[in-house]
Amino acid sequence: MKCPLDERERKPVRSNHSNPRIQIQFQTRNQRFFRVARLLALAHYIEQSVESGLIKDYATTACLLGMTRARMTQVMNLPNLSPTLQDAYLTGELNAIEHDLRQLLRQPCWDAQRADFP
Repeated sequence: MKCPLDERERKPVRSNHSNPRIQIQFQTRNQRFFRVARLLALAHYIEQSVESGLIKDYATTACLLGMTRARMTQVMNLPNLSPTLQDAYLTGELNAIEHDLRQLLRQPCWDAQRADFP
């Protein structure tokens, strides 16, 4: 599939830091929380849009958002998290970064997810 954004000329992105990992170290845990909360909301919106026919498929969405298909898969797996854990995360009762949540998503059963995370 050819992305319509590939037609335009892309400019290289420059960073103030030579190593992108340095930028991550300066993020507080609170900023990471809001980032994952936004991704969770985005995943729910994309899922509803694809089901309603507003968006053709996830590959097109990934292209339009400037994501790789692999990253889109990671984002679209977030709604598979147990609804009680999603609620606990969004209310601030559960304090986890995205990597921790992806570890939980390896468990297909919601009961197993809840048991694996204290």
